[in-house]
Amino acid sequence: MFISMALFPLSLRGADKKIVDFNFPKDVSKNALTDLNTALKSGNGEMVVDAMVRYSLAQSGISQDNMADIVDRLEATIAKEPQPHVKALLRYFEAMAFSQYGARYTRWDRENPADSVLPKDYSEWDRRQFESKVDALLKQSLSDRDALHAVRVTDMPGIIQCNDLGAQLVPTLHEFLSMKALEMLTDEALRTDVEREWVARADDGAARIFASMSCNSKSRDELYDEFSQSPHAGIILSEMSAYKSNYERFKQYVGRFPNAPYTPAIKNKIVEIEQKRVSLTYPENISSRDSVKVTITTENVNRITVNVYRLPEELAANEERNRFNIDQLILHSSHEVTVQGTVPFEQYDVVCMLPPLEHGIYVLAPAF
Repeated sequence: MFISMALFPLSLRGADKKIVDFNFPKDVSKNALTDLNTALKSGNGEMVVDAMVRYSLAQSGISQDNMADIVDRLEATIAKEPQPHVKALLRYFEAMAFSQYGARYTRWDRENPADSVLPKDYSEWDRRQFESKVDALLKQSLSDRDALHAVRVTDMPGIIQCNDLGAQLVPTLHEFLSMKALEMLTDEALRTDVEREWVARADDGAARIFASMSCNSKSRDELYDEFSQSPHAGIILSEMSAYKSNYERFKQYVGRFPNAPYTPAIKNKIVEIEQKRVSLTYPENISSRDSVKVTITTENVNRITVNVYRLPEELAANEERNRFNIDQLILHSSHEVTVQGTVPFEQYDVVCMLPPLEHGIYVLAPAF
């Protein structure tokens, strides 16, 4: 079990900055319990969560059989903790503990009777029972939404690691725990409720954009049209594919908000759309009396040179004639082709007719 997660731009973590030696998990457990008792007495919610995380990590490192002890300790701590937002964080951590224990130790072919009493031994639970427990704990963690919405993520630096952008996109504990709950929830009705409340309670601007995107409350096109005047609309564009249909939006955004944090990613999409490509298709075999039909596919290239190279006789007679460098070939002729179009554009089936070629082996290559 762990509570450290890589998440841009927010993550929940054990906040203790000193290096913990996990070769001595019993000592870690003992020290964590001391810190936990101190934190409960002093009302330090951040230390309560941090100590509980360290205790659980150490106990799970000793043995998988310590799951019951971890759960009992969590329940006892939640009962003693008066602050609703700290209770919520502990409930979320408990949900993580059950989720990860189930994923690691449950036999996936086990299926207990639906009406059976939950076994006391967690190792005897089936997947459905773990999922139901996790869903229930996550629902509890979000039960006091008003209290969670009143706490900014920046108010708990010892628990939530957050950069400036993260604090704008996910500003409160309600948004943070909603986002994290959706990573584990399996009950569709609960998911719908969490998504609806997240979007409804999100502040206007960056938080509303991020919530709407995360919950797919509207299409990307609808969201961008609604928030196009905000620099945070860039997060919508950064999730869009580098399709030519999005090109004007990308260009307009970069021109309007050149210093926005999303602009570099959007510029990369513009570069991808503007990338130049040319390919040629021509017959493998043709009579020396016939013209050569070359079919050109071009992206963002208006002027193309079709170079015709002839393999020298020594290369043509070699069994390895398909392996050569361009400087080994003899340039026979070059033919200019002009294609109409404004970047970004694609043209297919552009036909170029070349004059007949005398007997030999030739390679055609584009230059642009």
